[in-house]
Amino acid sequence: MAEAAVSCTVPDGWLNERRTLLLAPSELEAILLVGAGQFACGRMEEAWEVQSFVWNYPEKRQWKKRMAVQIKPQAALLGMELALREEDSRKAFEFAREALELLRGNACHCYLLPLLEQMGRISGEGFSEGDWLYLRGADEFRDIFKRIYHMSGYPENRVWQGISVENTREAGITLKMLRKFAGKPLDKAVFDDDGIIVTRRQLEKIESGAHKPSYTNYQRLVHRYGKHGGWMIPMLETDSIEVLELRQEISSQIGFCQWDKVEAGMERLRQKVDIAYPRVRQELLFFEAIILLERKGELEKSLELLQKALHVTVPEWEGKDAKWWVFQREEIIIASNILDIYREMGKLAEAKEWCEAICFSMEQQKDRTNIMHTGYAILMEVLDNYLGELRLYEEAIDVSKKAVSNYLKQPRIGTLGRAYYRIAWNTYEAASGSAQQDKRLQKQWREAFQASEGIAAFVRDNYLMRHLKDKREKYLF
Repeated sequence: MAEAAVSCTVPDGWLNERRTLLLAPSELEAILLVGAGQFACGRMEEAWEVQSFVWNYPEKRQWKKRMAVQIKPQAALLGMELALREEDSRKAFEFAREALELLRGNACHCYLLPLLEQMGRISGEGFSEGDWLYLRGADEFRDIFKRIYHMSGYPENRVWQGISVENTREAGITLKMLRKFAGKPLDKAVFDDDGIIVTRRQLEKIESGAHKPSYTNYQRLVHRYGKHGGWMIPMLETDSIEVLELRQEISSQIGFCQWDKVEAGMERLRQKVDIAYPRVRQELLFFEAIILLERKGELEKSLELLQKALHVTVPEWEGKDAKWWVFQREEIIIASNILDIYREMGKLAEAKEWCEAICFSMEQQKDRTNIMHTGYAILMEVLDNYLGELRLYEEAIDVSKKAVSNYLKQPRIGTLGRAYYRIAWNTYEAASGSAQQDKRLQKQWREAFQASEGIAAFVRDNYLMRHLKDKREKYLF
């Protein structure tokens, strides 16, 4: 069966031709399953050959680490099983350490717990003190993640292979939202300059999800509603691999507040892209606004740049209901930062308007697709801060718990530690001034704070770790 799975997309005879094949992570995972089957049948030499091929493939093809993490942990699990069967603890340990460091470096938890549990089978006898301590640290991570998964009702083991659909939109609800934003009734929305696009009855069925529009009709309707500025165009139309990597570096550096590196990366990025493209211009404006906000504390200037960045792809909505706009990932992130600046400025009425608009737009899509989009993580942090400002601690706790549940469904958990800290903070504040509440909630804030510490240590979020160290006495003693 494993061999049949491989043959779905990989030519027959792949075992002999595998050195010349260009394979995706999912195809390598299917090949790895062949090796697992061989191991189960006692065909150790063949299993080692397959495992070694998959394990070494990313380096031979010069994959970036963010790609290698999609297959190396699984290959490590088979390699460890084979090595432990042959009582080669050192080899098992080397597989485990490389895979674990790859997961930590990419803030990823795919197949993490099985890897950590497998490491628990390595005795460490004859190891150096440093390697022995590394195994004990892995035991601690195992216990932390078992507690985190248990608290959230998350399965300890799951199959991760699949495609990313986090920025997918459902055509019907998208068209309905854009039509309402444009303020067009059904009978006025079915025509454009070239004539009728669909009938009113057809549009009603499309919007309800009963029918799907053709690609051509979808594009005509989208344009009829004024959706332009890169809706169907990649973020950076002039992308090279170098540019993509640079963008990701800048985003990561912003997350860890490494401002000197951010500004240096921005200078390099400007030299490699064409700011004539809308989405390129939008991202550069966004980065500049974040630097002004986080490094220099210039709220007004940052707000002005963020609004300018948003309207690169979003039409002015004066006289329109902003909640019906279909926010793209980048637009959600920018709008969420606008919301947060209004909160920091004490303009809570404006913050409320932005909060309601973004949340409503996202919920419309989620109700139809049950998919949370990438911008969700940014929005949840901002929404939590907004609710905290209003002292709505119970609502804030609920928001952050839902966010944790959604973060755990994703491969990367870089924002998870901060979500747990928000739960700890809000729970602590909710308990303040009430001895009865204090007893009821103390266990919750302690568990959330410890989870935040564990995630921060796992992903090496130094900024969060320093913050938690300063707050430890408040929450745990």
